[in-house]
Amino acid sequence: YHGFQDMKALAIVKPQKGARLHDTLTRWEYKEENGKLVKYKVRMTIRGDQQVPGESFVATDLYAPVLKAHESRLLLAIAAAEGASVYKTDTSHAFLYGSMENDVVYIRAPDWWPEPIPEGHCLQLLKSIYGTRQAARRWHKHISAWMEANGYLAVNSEKTIFMKREGKHFIIHGLFVDDMMHISTNTKLKNEFMEKYSKDFSITGGDFMKTFLGME
Repeated sequence: YHGFQDMKALAIVKPQKGARLHDTLTRWEYKEENGKLVKYKVRMTIRGDQQVPGESFVATDLYAPVLKAHESRLLLAIAAAEGASVYKTDTSHAFLYGSMENDVVYIRAPDWWPEPIPEGHCLQLLKSIYGTRQAARRWHKHISAWMEANGYLAVNSEKTIFMKREGKHFIIHGLFVDDMMHISTNTKLKNEFMEKYSKDFSITGGDFMKTFLGME
């Protein structure tokens, strides 16, 4: 709930007459390490299967590319050949950075919603929360635009790999939804990126990468 509030992802509104109200699902997620609970959270998602093409999303505007397995291996090979350091970051609430643009989606508030909802009102999505058909696409458009606006240019057509070069040094970013692999030949480029990125996004990580997408 606080994540939605912080990101201004929802608004209490009176829906248009005859508009579809979508249901939500509440998920309990947790992570264990060595038998100990190290991370847990509650995630509310929309029933994206209830969305109708042409009504709440454009069917031709859903594709969201991600870093391929062979591309991640290529980036690691480049790091090894250049003696570069490899880092990993995770963007918190990534999909909530994506705007709903012109798509109008109304949802029923879950039973646990702490705010009073006036009769005849509901919640309208202002950001592409988890479960919406367009969520991954909206996030990818947002992060791609941010990268290019900050001088990190796409080096492949799908815009999942971005690079910035200064003289003989460079930094490369590989995107897999909200996970990123960073390959940097010097700490200046890495620190510069982390400073910029952390100003506009909530992130975790930034340390040397030990695993990525299940690979050690």
